[in-house]
Amino acid sequence: MRDARPPLPTLRTTDVSTTLQSLLRRTTAFHYTSAALVVLSLSLILGFQPLYGASLTWEAARHGKLSGFSVYGYDNPSTPSGYENDNSYVSKTNSVGRLLYQGEPTTFTFSNDGHIISGGETGRFYWTHIRNAAEWRRIFFVIRVKGQYHNGTTTVDISPHNVPIEFNDTSYTITDGAGSETVSSKEMGYNAVGAYGSNAEGAFPYKYRFRYIWIDLMVIKTPDSTWWRFLGLENPQTGYYETYLTVTSQSGSCVFLDLSAENAPTLFHAQPDLIATFELDKVYTCPILYDDLPQLNYAYDTIPSPPLEIASLRYASTEHKAKITIASNATGTSQEFYFKRNGSNDTFPFRLAFKATTPAISISELTSANKSFNSTDNKCQS
Repeated sequence: MRDARPPLPTLRTTDVSTTLQSLLRRTTAFHYTSAALVVLSLSLILGFQPLYGASLTWEAARHGKLSGFSVYGYDNPSTPSGYENDNSYVSKTNSVGRLLYQGEPTTFTFSNDGHIISGGETGRFYWTHIRNAAEWRRIFFVIRVKGQYHNGTTTVDISPHNVPIEFNDTSYTITDGAGSETVSSKEMGYNAVGAYGSNAEGAFPYKYRFRYIWIDLMVIKTPDSTWWRFLGLENPQTGYYETYLTVTSQSGSCVFLDLSAENAPTLFHAQPDLIATFELDKVYTCPILYDDLPQLNYAYDTIPSPPLEIASLRYASTEHKAKITIASNATGTSQEFYFKRNGSNDTFPFRLAFKATTPAISISELTSANKSFNSTDNKCQS
């Protein structure tokens, strides 16, 4: 919670509906320490074994936060070139935390998903007042990519220096993967400190050099703004500001960060409409052979074991309860799911099941009568 924001006596309630298509396309990840929580996994009822998939999650680390940033003043250095070195600039005022990645080598893309400003250059990032699009300050992000070996204690730089993210849809590629997957005794692999060799005697058991890859993320304020500045003084409009940053990977994971800044907010200022977070990790990212699916689609009513786990979903908020609805259409009214062959009208149905950890819900099929559930009010840390 922001220190300047008055405490809310109760949690507000928000409806959250998502289609299967959008659910499997985007992964959003955040971290909050209290209030509403939902954790569940989705499975196709087909009888496959789960496969490893990419995951991308947000964590606060030492100084990170999603809210409570200040729009007042600009940073020093205030230009992207000022950060293209190996110095550490992480602080309590600019740290967004870190993105934790596991998966194959991939390319990350950093995109601006809002707000739409009035004036200013397109294709950049801004703190934008939530009720006045003409009030904004231009910002950019700085990342530092690191890898942690399997011994859990040694961390090394993957990027040789800080990397500024100044423009919308900027990409960054990592050539190393991360995760706990192992190799057979006949394959080459990595040991606990990242050395590469034959696993013939079990000394190089890991598929990837790192257990985790993380991206330290900072937000930097520039002098470019819509308010006047004189002798070091400024007059930004009071209230709350936001920016939406989406980080996607080609390996099938995505994080959506709803970041909030402020300038002297009071009880009378409008607050951001929704302060909540989603995390979605796809488990199965490779295509399934069409000809294999009809014979594996179960026609009876019981859920086979194990089903094919396709995704895990997490909702968390400090201020909002949520009603989660899973559907195959945008209105949230249909729970009928079909595979369709590209270039053909051939279709056949499949069933979708879910199992929730918080609140505790045993695995059950998704139907029109069993499509929605509410988040908990429990205090949580993840």
